[in-house]
Amino acid sequence: MSTNEIKVNFYQEGDEEKILQLFATGFGKKRSLEHWNWKFKNNPYFRPISVLSWEATENQLVGQYTVMPTNLNFYGEKFLACQSLDTIVHQNFRKFGIFESGAKKCFEFLEQEKFVCVYGFPNSNSYPGFIKKLGWKEICPLERFSFKTDISARVLELVKISAFATAMNEVFRFFRQIQIKVFRAGVSPEMDSTVSFRILNEIPPEIDSLWNRAGDQKKIGVWKDKRYFEWRYGANPDSKFAFFGAYLGQDLVAFSVVSRATEPNDSAWMTEFLVSKDQVDLAQYFLLKIVSEVFLWRARSLEFICSQDDFFTTVFRIFRSIKDRNLIFCGRLLSNMSEDSKFYDPKNWRITYGDVDSL
Repeated sequence: MSTNEIKVNFYQEGDEEKILQLFATGFGKKRSLEHWNWKFKNNPYFRPISVLSWEATENQLVGQYTVMPTNLNFYGEKFLACQSLDTIVHQNFRKFGIFESGAKKCFEFLEQEKFVCVYGFPNSNSYPGFIKKLGWKEICPLERFSFKTDISARVLELVKISAFATAMNEVFRFFRQIQIKVFRAGVSPEMDSTVSFRILNEIPPEIDSLWNRAGDQKKIGVWKDKRYFEWRYGANPDSKFAFFGAYLGQDLVAFSVVSRATEPNDSAWMTEFLVSKDQVDLAQYFLLKIVSEVFLWRARSLEFICSQDDFFTTVFRIFRSIKDRNLIFCGRLLSNMSEDSKFYDPKNWRITYGDVDSL
């Protein structure tokens, strides 16, 4: 088969069913139409952008290059950007340049529409193609922080005795609670009387004010205002999230989002961690309050993934740090921005797990 038998166009209304079929074939799992609509059709920043490749004779969808529009925070300035995700080429059509041609066509469109960059987290299979063929650069591997809260499943796997696993787990949890209390005692003691920790039912209206004060605006990353949080978490059709806030008087000074474990012995994942002006004492106090809450969920652990950042390293020091090159942050500047040295410098970025296409 030659490339002349492949026709390429952009997404049109009604292509969703074929896209979801290709997704299921390529990734071995199904994605709902509700999820697709949330991520693309109801995206608050731009209409769906997907370059689709079709086998002309049978009109079979055999490839797509897709991006999810976002707003980029560049040291307090807001720009249109996007994350590359859901790249698929049917296994029978992987030697016809579909990946490269679809991506380049997409990049041309993005530049015309004033997007400044495209970024993503390519897996080990697609990483070489993004770097060698599409002009992407690796910015940094992400860092993972893990705090175990339950070991019953692991002990049961080793000893096969349920009663023993339960007993060992209760001992472990008892000492974990003591550890949390000791760490809390080492953080500014007056915070218990001055800071109000709250479990929230929705995205707080004060989130924009917090975003404007947060240290994140001194970095490069996703622009995270109320509009973003309501779309990314409030409208998410699949995952359930817990929202936590810390208040000093009437002012929201810290905010976090944690995805709830859906099955027994699953981990809970912290997706966002936003603290006013990067105050370390406040951040550590806030984190330990969240850990105490997650402890009650009986989740296996609380996990957090982020860019390599001294602030996170200090705040999450009670967590185990895991170096893992399975999740690498990469990107490519488009012609609408020329800040090359700043964009590709890992110390300038602030990325959290909520930015990864895992929700």
